[in-house]
Amino acid sequence: MACSSIGSRLDYCNSLLVGISEHNLDSIQRVQSKAARIVCNAGRHSPSSNLLHSLHWLPVCHRIEFKIATQCFKAEKTGHSSYLNNALKPYAPLRALHSYNMDLLTVPRANTSLGLRRFSVVGPRVWNRLPHELRQCNTLSSFKSNLNTHYFRRHMDN
Repeated sequence: MACSSIGSRLDYCNSLLVGISEHNLDSIQRVQSKAARIVCNAGRHSPSSNLLHSLHWLPVCHRIEFKIATQCFKAEKTGHSSYLNNALKPYAPLRALHSYNMDLLTVPRANTSLGLRRFSVVGPRVWNRLPHELRQCNTLSSFKSNLNTHYFRRHMDN
C-alpha cells in the first residue's frame, strides 16, 4: 500500500520535470530515498541505492523518461491522446536509408531552453534513444514491462 501511494505521488506530473536543474532533481531524489527508507523500515544511514534496488524503484530521472516514453507509445501505437500524436512526426528521410524502418520520430529544432522542454522535442529524443525492440512492442503492458526492465538495467550498470 505504501509503495503504490508513494510511487503515485512521485509520478504525478513528473513528465513536467524534464529539464529541471540537477539541484532540484537531487532534491526529489532525496525524497524518494527517504520514502524507500520508510517503506523498508531502514535506518537513516542505510544506503538508499540498495533499498531502491530491493523495491525495484527507478531513480527519479529514469521515472521521468519512463513516463515520456510511455506517452509517446500511447500516442504513436494506440492513437491515444490525439493532441500528443499531432506533436509527434514520424522520421521520413529524403532518400532510402537503413534508419527508414526503425520506427524513429523527427526531433524538431528548438531555439530556447524552454523550447527544449516541449513534449514535441523531448518525446522524440527519449523515444529515439530506446532500443529498436522496445519501439516494436505491440501492447502497452509489454512495452511498460520491457521499458521498466531496460531502465532498471541501465541504472544498475551506472
